[in-house]
Amino acid sequence: MTFFMNLSIQSKLQLFTEELHKHFTPSFLEKLVRTTYYS
Repeated sequence: MTFFMNLSIQSKLQLFTEELHKHFTPSFLEKLVRTTYYS
């Protein structure tokens, strides 16, 4: 049973990571760094 739970958690994590990668483009990260360090 735990094996199946791990699988579902892994697939959710995978989806989550893919979503993050879509949003964290280089330009977005650059803006983030600028606003964080130069404000």
